[in-house]
This record gives sequence, C-alpha cells and structure tokens, in this order.
Amino acid sequence: MIRIALIGDIGSGKTHVSRKFNYPVFNADNEVSKLYNKSRKCYNKFKKNFPKYITKFPIEKKAEIFLKFANLIEDNTNDIIEICAKESGKSIKNSIAEIREAIDFCRYYSKEALNLFQTQTLKGPTGELNQYRMVGKGLSFVVSPWNFPVAIFIGQTVAALITGNVVITKPAEQSSFAAYYIIKLLLKAGLPSNAIALLLGDGASIGK
Repeated sequence: MIRIALIGDIGSGKTHVSRKFNYPVFNADNEVSKLYNKSRKCYNKFKKNFPKYITKFPIEKKAEIFLKFANLIEDNTNDIIEICAKESGKSIKNSIAEIREAIDFCRYYSKEALNLFQTQTLKGPTGELNQYRMVGKGLSFVVSPWNFPVAIFIGQTVAALITGNVVITKPAEQSSFAAYYIIKLLLKAGLPSNAIALLLGDGASIGK
C-alpha cells in the first residue's frame, strides 16, 4: 500500500485534477508531520540495521528494481500519455518525450550506481583494512513541477532512492494522479513500500 498524506481538497471533487480522475480512498494520515515522522523512523531503522540492509538490498538488487520500473513505464506508455494529456494538458508528442526521458533516467542511474556504490578496498600503509563505501544521506524530500509530471518527478525520485535514501515525494498538485500512477508502478517493480511516501496536495498549504 502506498503511504500517502492528503493536504487540501484533492480527491474531493473540487479540484481541476479530481474532475478528470476518480481517486481511490486512501488509508493515510492527513498531516505532513506524521508522514515525516514515519519516514524518518523508517530511515533510522535502515541505518540501525545497515549491515542487514546492505545484504538484503545490495546495489545490484536496487538497480534491478529500477530497471524493472523502467520496463513497466515502457509497457504502460499509453496510459501515461493519457494521464499527461488529460491532467496536465500535454500533447501526445511531449508526453512521449517525457516518458522516454524518464526511462533513460532509470536506466542511466541504475548503470552508474552499479559502479559508484561498490565497496572499494584501499591500500593500508600499516597493514590495516581500509574500505570506501558511499551511503545515503538520510531522509530526502523531493518536490517536482507541474510542467514535467513524469520525467522530472521520476528522475528526482529515482536518484534519491537508488542512492540509499528514504523519500517523501511531493508532485505539483496539478499532476497528482500522474504521480500516484507512477508510484504504483514503482512499488510493483519491487521497491519496499516503507522506502517512499507520496505527499499530495496544495503546495502553498503544505509549505506553511
């Protein structure tokens, strides 16, 4: 199940977005602070059990998830084009370009991560064991714009996830359904549900 916070009236029938799409009923908290605390708790759990986490989700496993996600985006191109056209007013040509860019992001980041996140053994001048490893920074908050509801939303989110962070992602309210659809595909690809939370609602209200 996607962890979602709803802020404002998205899904109530009053917004531009919800007139075009019927949202499912979300079992979610309605406060940003609760969502933040849950996501922070998830990251702290990952950090505490880091050795087990690395064994369970090595970079090869993460790359596999995002490559599968790229394939799912490709397989559902027609649905995503329809969503972009109806929700954001994008042309079919622009929607296709966005989808291609998003797929490129997923595949490029996966390939690069396989090189960047390998543990390197460094020289030990006195015989000690020195290892160099990149790890995530912690909890990341991703905000994406309305005019690139697929490419930038996916690019920012995947970059934060594949580098080992727990993510709260906030799309523009004008492209909320696109984000919801995309996160469903991401979870279907195998991403653990506690690694990401989707924050939907009016940006000005949430920013307060």
